[in-house]
Amino acid sequence: MLQQQAMAIQKTYTEKDSVKNNPKDMAEYIEKFKAAQAVHPLLEIHTNLARDLKGVIQDEDYRTRLKIEDDITAQSTQTCLDVIEEDIDDQKPIHEILRLLCLYSLVNNGVKKAALDQLKRCVVQSYGYEHLLTLCNLEKVGLLRYHQGKSVWPSIKQKFNLFVEDGMAENDVSYAYSGYAPLSVRLVQKMRSLPKGWRSCQDALNLLHGPAQELQQPIDPALPERDPNTPSVVLVCFLGGVTYGEIAALRRLSALEEGRRRFLIATTEFTNTKRFFDSLRCEQVFKQPPVEFRQERPQEPRRSSMGFWPGRG
Repeated sequence: MLQQQAMAIQKTYTEKDSVKNNPKDMAEYIEKFKAAQAVHPLLEIHTNLARDLKGVIQDEDYRTRLKIEDDITAQSTQTCLDVIEEDIDDQKPIHEILRLLCLYSLVNNGVKKAALDQLKRCVVQSYGYEHLLTLCNLEKVGLLRYHQGKSVWPSIKQKFNLFVEDGMAENDVSYAYSGYAPLSVRLVQKMRSLPKGWRSCQDALNLLHGPAQELQQPIDPALPERDPNTPSVVLVCFLGGVTYGEIAALRRLSALEEGRRRFLIATTEFTNTKRFFDSLRCEQVFKQPPVEFRQERPQEPRRSSMGFWPGRG
């Protein structure tokens, strides 16, 4: 697309030699020239962005990370843990390590005890003892845990159609995640795509964490009826933070529905991998100055002159 835009701008610039020398043709060409001149700096910005993004997505580490994500979601067990342990030994960014480890735990309903204990030791040895509290916080919020039986991930993946084929991703909300449809946006999509909304997929909702409720607001009869041709506004709330990928997926969903729904997002913050895992670290604990302890001598009991008057001495 950028190449086509560049060719169109170049074509406009070269047309100046063939413009006829009359006021009407000159005025039309000047308008086209001004439009091309206004687009030119934007084209340069987007071309530079595309060049930088191309360097990122063609990087070997990036492709390796995508490969291990695919292996984890396909529940290829031991190979993934070996790769995560190798990345820990290579001291890859800690937030990427924790991200893959938590993804593995969520998909497989935990990590076997021996393997998780070994990975914990590796994290502490490679990144510092302060990350022992980070690991404890991950367990506390439920992102990292010991194996707890059969995983429901295959059922969730199937019932919510979280992965689509490469050729179909262009016409799906999963285009923002290389073929993965974020669960939050898929839930918003099912509210309209299913005949009875969430009530049509109660079995699938029961597989997810937390209760699923659908409350019908009473309609005030005094209010005028909404024009069916007017787009409805859907308020989507994200507690704990929303990613830019989820916003892009919602924007894509609105386009796929031809603007019949407009999405208004309310969130506590914008988040990403690094910011999220940094919030679970306890660096402030280790930045505090050490507390000095003084061993105080126990006070001797006061003697009283008479045993039956304890307060008098």
